[in-house]
Amino acid sequence: MANSKVLVVGKGFIGTQLSNFLASDEKIEVHAIDSSQVNYRDYNTFLDFLNNFAANDIEFDAIINAAGYTGEKNVDDAENDKELVWLLNAVLPTTLASAAQAMDVPLFFNVSSGCIFSGYATGGGYGEEVVPNFGLFDDKSSWYSKTKHAGELSLTSSFNCYNLRIRMPIGEIYHPKNLISKMLKYETILNEDNSATYMYDLMNFIYNAILTPPPFGIYNVVSSGTFKGKDLFNAFDKNKEELISEGLLSEDWSLDKIKFVTEKQFYKEGITVAKRSNCLLSNKVATELQLHEFTNVDDEFLDKLVKGYIEDKRSKEAEPENVVNLAEVKEDEDI
Repeated sequence: MANSKVLVVGKGFIGTQLSNFLASDEKIEVHAIDSSQVNYRDYNTFLDFLNNFAANDIEFDAIINAAGYTGEKNVDDAENDKELVWLLNAVLPTTLASAAQAMDVPLFFNVSSGCIFSGYATGGGYGEEVVPNFGLFDDKSSWYSKTKHAGELSLTSSFNCYNLRIRMPIGEIYHPKNLISKMLKYETILNEDNSATYMYDLMNFIYNAILTPPPFGIYNVVSSGTFKGKDLFNAFDKNKEELISEGLLSEDWSLDKIKFVTEKQFYKEGITVAKRSNCLLSNKVATELQLHEFTNVDDEFLDKLVKGYIEDKRSKEAEPENVVNLAEVKEDEDI
């Protein structure tokens, strides 16, 4: 698909990186918006926005929803603002997809979450055909997971679209939504097997799906291998001096001071308000599309990732206007 025109809704951790990544290819013309520019929660307003572009001979080939509620700190925040979370995670994807359908936009992508599963499937990770066990139908699931499941059900039962399940987004970018940024703040770590999504894997998958569209449906867009909190902290330990010198860890930080706990211990100590999703997803279906070869999450990968994260922070410090203040950023509406 030559000269594709793409609209990215959301300018958060994922939306901004995705926009920049797609725009690096001259075959793709990227437009990006956030809620301060367009009230995309309102169907008629968003439809008018698309019509205005069409009146100027810009008809989008793909719309990507990278907006939603993740909470300022973590998904516990969702328990305190349920109406807003439902609006952003369950209703918004359908609002955007409806407008895209009305404008005959061929491709609609929804960046969603795999945190609608809990536990481990026999013989591998959960596949797309499995009914989520940590969503709407589970009384113990978090409100965040319930809304993500609701959004997925609404989309995939009513529209030709791509619902992309990701988990624990991680990358080299110095940003508060990066899993590395979150982990650096904690001293008690839940150490269970999980899937994670390397940002490059997600961006490359979407890029290739725009150029060579696969069948519509749900896809688990997670990196290969297994992520454990302790493995990332081992990478922190290997890069301890640099992390301390950049102010990312305290001067007296030591791996010996970090407490790694099981899921059972985690809940027993009441560390969180809402239950967490700990699970492995299978990327077999997404891999078989041959759109992208997924990265393997292992010790070498995590070490390179932490080194890249440190370098990105240094590069941002060299350009003060691009510095991200982790203490001030609040992005409830941008993933």
